[in-house]
Amino acid sequence: MLAMTVLTILAVIYMTWTLVSGWAYRRPWCLLVCGLLISAFATMVKSLPLVIKELPKSPWSPSEMDFAAALVDPTLIGLAGGLIAAGVMLKVQIMHATDVQDAKRNLKRSIEALQEVERADEDLKLVARSLPDKEFWQRLTAIKEARTEALFEKQEAKRELKKIQVPGLPGGDET
Repeated sequence: MLAMTVLTILAVIYMTWTLVSGWAYRRPWCLLVCGLLISAFATMVKSLPLVIKELPKSPWSPSEMDFAAALVDPTLIGLAGGLIAAGVMLKVQIMHATDVQDAKRNLKRSIEALQEVERADEDLKLVARSLPDKEFWQRLTAIKEARTEALFEKQEAKRELKKIQVPGLPGGDET
């Protein structure tokens, strides 16, 4: 019974490693499901000795069954807890990296908006002499308002990116 328990534990660990390692990093919820399935399996194996003890002609001794059940408890439950924790942490890291990428896109858009305002200002300088005074001042006022708004958006995007970035997490090292 002890050998069968050890082989089962090793088989579960090997199958978890080979089956989960590739696609689970793209789908963290799979780690959660695997952890829950392993904990269900461990519960079943843990209660199996009680069922087998009740059989009249059991080939295993009660002490061997108790030892196997005691061995299963910390290993499989620990493996299940580790998988569940890994799934949760992986999901948190993916969500954080997505938030950082969104903040970087917002910063890039705000910089592009500011550059667009600067191009409009350069265009106004080129045609300033050919415009009537009223139209020139209207365009100049609109450009100044747009520049102020673009600068505020850029500063807000920088502040948001700095607030989200955490050293050591994906997307937290480079700006």
